[in-house]
Amino acid sequence: MLRRLFNIGPTVITSVVGVITFITFLLPSAAGWRMPLVQIAVVIAGVAVLMGFIRLISVHVERIRRRKGIFYSFVLILSALVTLGVVLFLRETADTILFNGVIVPMQSALGALLAVFLALAAFRMLRRRRTFGSFCFLLSALVVLITQVPIDVPALTTVRQFVDALTTGGMRGLLLGVAIGIVATAFRVLLFIDRPQSE
Repeated sequence: MLRRLFNIGPTVITSVVGVITFITFLLPSAAGWRMPLVQIAVVIAGVAVLMGFIRLISVHVERIRRRKGIFYSFVLILSALVTLGVVLFLRETADTILFNGVIVPMQSALGALLAVFLALAAFRMLRRRRTFGSFCFLLSALVVLITQVPIDVPALTTVRQFVDALTTGGMRGLLLGVAIGIVATAFRVLLFIDRPQSE
């Protein structure tokens, strides 16, 4: 009985809270219920992040004890603790230090290398199998790589605008797909079809 309660209880609570949140969007008079639910969700998310952080550190401490990947585990633990210290003790400047000093440069570097990696992957694909899809993949990677070069050439500018229009449409399609997937998953949880909390 107790095991069944622990299996079904989280799903029931999630469904009830989801239905209440859905009702708050339909009825303007019930909008006041939404903020307490959001605050509870924020607290639960914060606890989940803390538990994940502790679990990550414990896994890599165990790897160091077993002498498996000592260098990478040590670097990860050190960087995690430094990040935690910056967030705790330099709270006013943590956004500037972490976001502008670490995250933005890394995103820029990875974004710049992405087209190069795509082009290399396309060349390797063509060496193994030459299909129409492989040529299209290589062509798109080369177009992205060439059009991102900061050179004021009218032809490149025209191609860049065309590629930007295509990528904008693709991004909108991806966002629509993500939104539809979120709605479908939400209804599956509300209708007890999926029970992710009980698995």
